[in-house]
Amino acid sequence: MFAATSNDGANAEIAFPASAHDSVIGVNSTNTWGGKSDFTPNVLPFSENFSILGEAVESSWPKHLKQGARQCRSGTSYATPIAAGTAANILFYVRMKIDNEERVREMATCRGMKKLLLSMTTLTGGYSYVRPWVLWRKDDEDILAQIRTSFA
Repeated sequence: MFAATSNDGANAEIAFPASAHDSVIGVNSTNTWGGKSDFTPNVLPFSENFSILGEAVESSWPKHLKQGARQCRSGTSYATPIAAGTAANILFYVRMKIDNEERVREMATCRGMKKLLLSMTTLTGGYSYVRPWVLWRKDDEDILAQIRTSFA
């Protein structure tokens, strides 16, 4: 499960369920350059503190709300589906490429997904900034080697 951390910056703690870091992957927001968004809460001690793009995310809106069909929005709740989509993408890939069903099931757990996400992060200001292109710009052999290393 992925959950938005909060949009209260340093003024509040990480919101539940994102604060349940053993069973939930909390998602913080970054700007387009990977820097912490002003509204992202402080890092949670003893946690991975994942972050991904959450500012100026182009979103579609129902026309009856009279806000226009597309808008740019910001928040950890906009970063969260980007993180979940990244996770779904990598799980689809490992299900296609890895024959070991037990290993694939392990990767689909919260702990396993955290390992997979960490394989494509860089530490920035205490946050694990998820950069999917670090993994995907390689060929299959190198991608699988990086994934296997995460579980060694």
